[in-house]
Amino acid sequence: MEVYIEIVVIDNFVIDYIILNLCMMQTKACSRWWRKSISSLIGTILAVISVYPIHGALLFALKVITSFAMVFVAFGKKNFFKNLAVFYVMTFLLGGLSLGILYLKEGLEASMGKNIFKIPTGIIVFSLFFGYLSIKKIIYILKKVKHIEQFTYQVEIFSEGEIRSFKGFLDTGNFLTWSGDMKGIMVGSYIEFLPLLKGKKTLGEIEVSTVSGGNNMSIYQFEKVKIKGDKETLVFPEMKIALSKSKISSDFSILLSPYMF
Repeated sequence: MEVYIEIVVIDNFVIDYIILNLCMMQTKACSRWWRKSISSLIGTILAVISVYPIHGALLFALKVITSFAMVFVAFGKKNFFKNLAVFYVMTFLLGGLSLGILYLKEGLEASMGKNIFKIPTGIIVFSLFFGYLSIKKIIYILKKVKHIEQFTYQVEIFSEGEIRSFKGFLDTGNFLTWSGDMKGIMVGSYIEFLPLLKGKKTLGEIEVSTVSGGNNMSIYQFEKVKIKGDKETLVFPEMKIALSKSKISSDFSILLSPYMF
């Protein structure tokens, strides 16, 4: 049987790299790309050596030693045996998949009487793995968008005859209040509210603690705020809004308070 070394290298490096990524997904272990690359290279070296005749017991010992080295290089000594066990399981599963693809290729080629598949098995497995990750990412984004939409409301601000409409998000961590007013305070961006601030004076400032430090926001009172949901519309007269110098978000303009619902 004719064996091309470059095919062996590509197949094994790609498949080993995928196995290590699957281990990360299952164990939540951390590993940088270069560590996984070195680990995959170790596995590839064994695959190249295996092309040549080696005694069965020696080959088995080399495979065990190589698997230990690959897991240690990729993930370190933390939870080593857990990572090693998952590595063996993923190797078995992906090995079965690769073997199935190989048999399918050979069966199709035999039935057609010619070699129609010149793509290495490792590349096919990588394409399937990449497709799986892409679908998983798309599902995650769709779920995230749906989750955000559940807490998104249309907000209308009334001020001196002016009405402005904004997209608001119910921030369950926004428990800001002002002078004992338990209706809560909405948070918006000063720049976006600038057209509504003509002739208005600030009621004062409120300090908000964030990860990056303290942030003082000016408090303004507006004639009326109308919050439109799917089932009902809430109206709040003389609503107070804290305005931040920075932009709230690219997705919405106002953070609503849970006290309002």
